[in-house]
Amino acid sequence: FSEDGLRPIRACRLAAQLGFVIEPQTFAAIRQTNYVTEKVSSERMRDELMKLLLKSKRPSIGLKLMQESGLLKLMMPELEEGIGVTQPEFHSDDVFTHSLKACDVAEDSIKLIALLHDIGKPRTMTKDEFGTHFYGHDIKGAEIAKEIMTRLKFSNAEIDRAANLIRWHMFYY
Repeated sequence: FSEDGLRPIRACRLAAQLGFVIEPQTFAAIRQTNYVTEKVSSERMRDELMKLLLKSKRPSIGLKLMQESGLLKLMMPELEEGIGVTQPEFHSDDVFTHSLKACDVAEDSIKLIALLHDIGKPRTMTKDEFGTHFYGHDIKGAEIAKEIMTRLKFSNAEIDRAANLIRWHMFYY
């Protein structure tokens, strides 16, 4: 891991894709070499992320491993903002877990969008006497998704498509 910073991300992807558990000492080594992964180009990180999303039956396994190892914070720290952010009424999971589950069940062409669809909730959360609200999370989420995808060097067309779908995901057609 100290020789190639992409290997820890790849390990998380392969654990999800092939259905194995990363041995504890190996996982500890991943945590200890995040400083090497920090130096990996965003394009290479993006490519591994997309392989994880598209080649795993349950991308959430790899994403959770990335979160536990500190790798997710390097790639998409905004996603971790949803940890512990509870949602009212129809949701039993926090925003982070809900996003991972949505990604797992989404069709391949929208897996990343499903992962990011509620990314704006932590920054728009308000509470009042009527409960917890996330007014404008779709608009804020589209902005954040653009930032993330730009940082990961997605094409402008991919960024625009994702931002558009996230922006309008609260509407029924």
